[in-house]
Amino acid sequence: MLSDYITASNLLRVVKEGDIVEFNRLTYLHYALYIGNGICVHVQQDGGDSAILLGSSSGSGAGAKESYKIAEKLERIAGKFGGRVNNLETLAEIHRVKRRPIADILEKAKSGFPIDIYSRSKQVVTGVKVHVEYEVISNNNCEGYVTYWRYDHPTGWSIQVSIAYI
Repeated sequence: MLSDYITASNLLRVVKEGDIVEFNRLTYLHYALYIGNGICVHVQQDGGDSAILLGSSSGSGAGAKESYKIAEKLERIAGKFGGRVNNLETLAEIHRVKRRPIADILEKAKSGFPIDIYSRSKQVVTGVKVHVEYEVISNNNCEGYVTYWRYDHPTGWSIQVSIAYI
């Protein structure tokens, strides 16, 4: 049973490293992976998700949008709508896949990011964009990436895409 969406400050009290965090965007769901110290890694296009919530004008021009993964504060991604832990465990059971070890989950999510060598926690540098392939109507979306990072599945999956084709 999933909990209700809660504020970012309350979410930070319950989320653990390697958890998938689901954010309510009113018309769709957005997913990120919690890597610790108040930081999540998520995938988006320019002008998407947290940028829209904060009134950014990036990505509003013509042409193809850039796609990237980025490490950001959970509070920034949650915005005014909040979030909840949703590790998509029932779907993992349906796919017959196991959760990766926490170290492997974090390594996959953090890959490509520079590390802050001056911090005690050796956390990734936030705000750095790492280019990735992204397509909202495939497993190369935010949900597909986090399920790939967390579970031993060859591509990850996106229930939102599956539902869209029913």
